[in-house]
Amino acid sequence: MEPTLLPIGLPFFDAFEVPTMAPPEMMAEELRTLAQRRRPTDLLDAGMLLSGLAGVIEDPVVAGLVPYKFASGLVRPGDHVQRIRTNIKAMANTYEAVVETVSPGTPPYEEMASLVLRHLPSFFQ
Repeated sequence: MEPTLLPIGLPFFDAFEVPTMAPPEMMAEELRTLAQRRRPTDLLDAGMLLSGLAGVIEDPVVAGLVPYKFASGLVRPGDHVQRIRTNIKAMANTYEAVVETVSPGTPPYEEMASLVLRHLPSFFQ
């Protein structure tokens, strides 16, 4: 997708825009990372994309990007949906400790996990 300009900076300094991946492509990338590793910050990122950019993250758009992000050679073949579910469940005991060190006051594991898991089937059509 074409890059998009998003503001950064607040609350630490005046906001300014930087070119980034379009939010739906960010979401597809987060799905790929969730399939490849068990890093709680990946779950947080995916959940925050879904909760913070409602209306921007459209499930069909993400679903259209998934085949590119999960192409042969990029991600180990297999049942990606089940692998993501397994990886998310494996983060339950470490999520709070890990994300609180990098981003205090973030939403709890249960909230982020249920949000991502609820959208997962529509991303892999």
